[in-house]
Amino acid sequence: MSLVNAIILTLGTYFMNNSPLFTGENLNLYAGLEYMFGHNETVNDSVLLINIAYDKQIANKKVGGIPLGNTDVTDREALVKLLNNLKAMPQDSSYRYIFLDVRFEAGEETDFDDELFEEIDSTPRLIIANHKDIVLASEKLKNKAAYCDYKITLTSTNFVRYEFLRNEGESMPLRVYRNLSGDSIRKYGWFYMCNRGLCQNTHVVKSVLDLEEKENQSNEGYTKMIQPYYENLNNINDSSSLSVLAKKKYVVVGNMIDDTSDTFFGKIPNSVLIFSAFWALKNGENIVSPWIEVLLLLLFFCISLSLFSQRPIIEKISWVKNSKSKLLRFVLSFLGYSTILLIATIILYLCFGVISSIWIPAFYFSIQKAYFTYKYMKV
Repeated sequence: MSLVNAIILTLGTYFMNNSPLFTGENLNLYAGLEYMFGHNETVNDSVLLINIAYDKQIANKKVGGIPLGNTDVTDREALVKLLNNLKAMPQDSSYRYIFLDVRFEAGEETDFDDELFEEIDSTPRLIIANHKDIVLASEKLKNKAAYCDYKITLTSTNFVRYEFLRNEGESMPLRVYRNLSGDSIRKYGWFYMCNRGLCQNTHVVKSVLDLEEKENQSNEGYTKMIQPYYENLNNINDSSSLSVLAKKKYVVVGNMIDDTSDTFFGKIPNSVLIFSAFWALKNGENIVSPWIEVLLLLLFFCISLSLFSQRPIIEKISWVKNSKSKLLRFVLSFLGYSTILLIATIILYLCFGVISSIWIPAFYFSIQKAYFTYKYMKV
């Protein structure tokens, strides 16, 4: 019975960690561990960030063909120039991939739309952002578009997990990964597989870029800006060194100021989260390790064995059982199932970088403990 219980919980943990709706209960814990022991890989030398927060132009706003006035959109003439410059790079030193995190919504029209959409369609190794709540401005964009939305969890409204394969289709990170590697994520019932084996469809994303907030003086006073990146499209388009800056790099274009998400690692631009999610796929961080699953199975088995035998798990350790120290027994009395699971999640995170939800296992064990306590209670 203990083994069956352990198998059920191990599978349940996989399903929970595979869902974008869980793993929001220990955010402060993980943030503290990252602050004290963080060893994030940084790949700034592989990425060129371009900020478009201040590259704006006026567009005509229409809904159902009815004019509704004007709205501001990203400078599409500047985007045309950027794509032209990137496409002109020599093949042997060209960019690796372009992440164009720019919104192209139907009904927002400028004089440069046809030219820009043609450039997007003909530019190799390029992905643009799509959103569930919009209709793309042109059919030419559909082949290059993938979803970049994320879901909140049951216990947090901040960004926690990135979902790679959505009901609506592939996410931006997954599409880029598939185009570059030929591999993808495939769903089989409640399980997800890729060429490297069993995997997770969601991942807790940490920024793989070394981002630093600095005070920036402008006409409107001091504002916090994330560095390093190129300040705007016109600056980089006018730069004769673009071919050097983008040489064999991933080019990430997005609003680094206003389009950000609160994560338990701090505020991060969504464009950077998208790239970091791709980097996690590239490095196989979503692959399920058999060794970790075995460790979880053993942990759940030991707890189940303790639960079904109605003896605390600590008392099964001989030196604890034979100890006469009242202080030791007092301290160990606080090691309930939830505490043991919490310690296990800390070890998994520090040793393997794995973030696991313990809310459901702890709740499951608590219910079982209450049931056995009631069942064997002397009346």
